[in-house]
Amino acid sequence: MRSSRLSLSYPLFLSLLMQAFIYSNSRAQENDKPAPGAKVSLTENEWKAVQGIFQSSSNKDMYVEFKAADGKLVATLLWNRNEIRLDPQSPLVFSSGSNGEETVNISFIKDSLGNLNQVTVQNNGIWNRAKDYKPVTKQEMVHRPEDLAQFEGFYGSEGDGSRFIEIYVKDNSLFLKNYFNGRDVPFVPETPLNFFMKENPVLTLDFSKDQNGKIEKLRALRRDNWIKASKPFLTPEQLNTYAGKFKSVDDADNMVELLVKQGSLVMRQLWDNREIVLKPRTDTYFYNDEKSFPLVVLKDKNGVIDRIVIMDSEEFTKMK
Repeated sequence: MRSSRLSLSYPLFLSLLMQAFIYSNSRAQENDKPAPGAKVSLTENEWKAVQGIFQSSSNKDMYVEFKAADGKLVATLLWNRNEIRLDPQSPLVFSSGSNGEETVNISFIKDSLGNLNQVTVQNNGIWNRAKDYKPVTKQEMVHRPEDLAQFEGFYGSEGDGSRFIEIYVKDNSLFLKNYFNGRDVPFVPETPLNFFMKENPVLTLDFSKDQNGKIEKLRALRRDNWIKASKPFLTPEQLNTYAGKFKSVDDADNMVELLVKQGSLVMRQLWDNREIVLKPRTDTYFYNDEKSFPLVVLKDKNGVIDRIVIMDSEEFTKMK
């Protein structure tokens, strides 16, 4: 049995709206670690030192509030009110996930005066103590559906040719198509180029234009850059260059074939001959709506097709 055999109903994984605060496997300094099995108890002053509201250094709209409760440090994510309960590992280090849940580790930083005004979370930079916190509020500007049409289309990840997202207009809002769970996310404009989610204004889409005034780029959540793709125009001759057999990089017994039938690109699974018809969304990104099935064609430095990526994760190399 092939362990990585494909499923035609597998959805495209879209991680764009993952919780920005959750990370695992953070390391504390060796001196901050308690003895194995030891329960750490903090003094009243030690608990007081770690409480307060902290602001992300990479996204100024993101705040987390720390409060002590029942021997734990409760982190409230102020952009969605979710809570994480953390156990003390030392007066500076706290962690969660002891019951098989995803681990969250944080470390407070002591300054030269002994104050704790910064906290670190792996892969998410430094969070600084906020002394004048105000809830994030945004105002939707007056707009019409025709004002939003220019933003519609597919956007490819900057630096990763295998990842794409789709933006479309519905009910006078921009929607980010979520292939992962089918719940598309609506955004409304604060300015002509800057959009936010009404239910959670911290989640933003910021667009930019090229020198000709055309939408060129999208910055999502103020950290991920996406380049707008041109509308597909593939001649029959160009489409035929995509044809060929490909084998999985994880399991050489898994092979698929790309064919051109009646002007459409078709993927055939060679172990059972099942076929799926794919429509081009860009010149390199293909999709089947009924099956929620994406396929990306990748080229080498000479522009020759040498790989495909299926379902956002399964990579296949072209067979000679």
